Amino acid sequence: MSLVGSLEDLGLGDILQIISLSRKSGVLVLRSEHGEGQILFREGRVTGAFRKGDPADLHGLLVGTGALSEDDFRAAVRAARAGGTDLETALSALPALGSERLDGLRKTHVERAAFAMFSWSTGEFSFEVREDADGLDPDLCVAQGIDAQYLAMEGARLRDEEHRDLPAPADRSDPASFADLGAELREEVPGAPEPEEVVLEAELLLEVEAVAEVEALVEAEPDHELAEPMAEVVAEPAARADTPVVVVDPSLPVLEWAKRALDAAYERIHIFQKTELAIARIRQYLVRRVTPVVVLSEVAPPDPNSGARTPAEIIRRLKTQAPRMAVLLLCEPPGDASGVGADAAVARPTQSDLYNQRRAHLVKDLGEALRAAVERHRGAPRGERARGGPVEPHALRRLKEVSDRLREAAPRGEILPMVMRFAAEHFNRVALFLVRDDLAVGMTQHGLAAAGGPDDAALREIALPAGQPAWFRDVFQRRASVRGPVRDEGDRRLAALLGDREPPEAYVAPLESGDRVVALLYADNLPDAQPLGDTAALEVVLHEAGLALDRAALERRLAEAESGGV
Repeated sequence: MSLVGSLEDLGLGDILQIISLSRKSGVLVLRSEHGEGQILFREGRVTGAFRKGDPADLHGLLVGTGALSEDDFRAAVRAARAGGTDLETALSALPALGSERLDGLRKTHVERAAFAMFSWSTGEFSFEVREDADGLDPDLCVAQGIDAQYLAMEGARLRDEEHRDLPAPADRSDPASFADLGAELREEVPGAPEPEEVVLEAELLLEVEAVAEVEALVEAEPDHELAEPMAEVVAEPAARADTPVVVVDPSLPVLEWAKRALDAAYERIHIFQKTELAIARIRQYLVRRVTPVVVLSEVAPPDPNSGARTPAEIIRRLKTQAPRMAVLLLCEPPGDASGVGADAAVARPTQSDLYNQRRAHLVKDLGEALRAAVERHRGAPRGERARGGPVEPHALRRLKEVSDRLREAAPRGEILPMVMRFAAEHFNRVALFLVRDDLAVGMTQHGLAAAGGPDDAALREIALPAGQPAWFRDVFQRRASVRGPVRDEGDRRLAALLGDREPPEAYVAPLESGDRVVALLYADNLPDAQPLGDTAALEVVLHEAGLALDRAALERRLAEAESGGV
């Protein structure tokens, strides 16, 4: 029985860790626009890995990589036949090879193939319970296997280092540099296509596409002003900030302008034409508790994954994931950004601005304005909340502890209890509702009795239309948390079901798994009615709980696949 999924939903790192923890045996098949590959598992350890185009047998591994000459390999084949031994024994007896070096070459081959597949963030995967992989020569497998969790961590580390080591962008205005840059990028892409922790390859491909588009323009119009060297956008400061910056705009020239404007000041700049790729990169940073600055174009394309169609909807989604994250609206001309929820508006250059040498001074000024805006909004000093004073060290430690435990909680069914305990540390009263068939059904609570509310058994008797209270309805429409007083009869009814008085303010947040809201968290501070505090830490926990639920669902499906294949 085969288990099928999408690499957009679950990256290779997560898959490796799940199979390792569950000690499964079988074959993981990956299919991406960058190629096809297979990874063979034995009781949770990786014993083999193969991509189309890799060496397919010992001859390809040893002779193809230069570890052994063709004559030596043929001599080993003849010795094996003459002596009635297997080829591996004959190869290990060669002075130029030996058994230890042969084992080392096999291990290196498996690791390289697996690490290359880490950058495939788009495509499909399937896991099938069986003993061997089609096209994977057993002679290329590692007998003892390699720790899958080690491969997951090392693959993520190598991908991050590769991203940090990418060369600064060449001057695209110089036609002679186009071929060199295109060759560099294309050398990177085939061997290491798209990432989990997801989008490095997407960025490389984007740069290749930018090169191709501008090359075509210069070739068609050799006298075009873009063929002349563009003026420097900004002067290089002494040091570059570590804060990541994510820029989203459908125009390649605008993306290139933004990257040139920020490159001297920031180490990590990610440019995207597609909103969904940008959001994937942002979420990767948030999971690692790193908050980027986002520069979102007023003409950014919709996000097909969340259904967010306008900049306002996209920004609401981003602010749900990280309320403290700065989002700047790139528009022409800049205006009031508050209407869409952005922190500020920044001027966006027109195509004619970028291609007209006479406007180079304007382009430079706009670049400096962009850099200054990012600098102003790249966040409060570490350890300081968006609202209120400094975060206590114990609170930061607690958030890290819960986040780490959520990554390990899926097999033990502790995800929702952990969310409830963390929420109860921030609010007097908390209730969790499961969403089933458009109904919000009470599941568990903490502290509701303090204001005359039900216990767990009575809460489980409550079932109401999920869209009836305005609090719930707004959460579904925005896919974001809401906070505020009672607004309609639906809110009033919910408050009556949960206690003996209306709260001055309530907080409701979604818990998402896959592409839907699976639960709603309600909280207030009755009976003392103290103001609700900062919910940034809780937003992080809810996000990671959703990822943990995804992993738990996959583990159940893996178990079903294994039992079905026995």
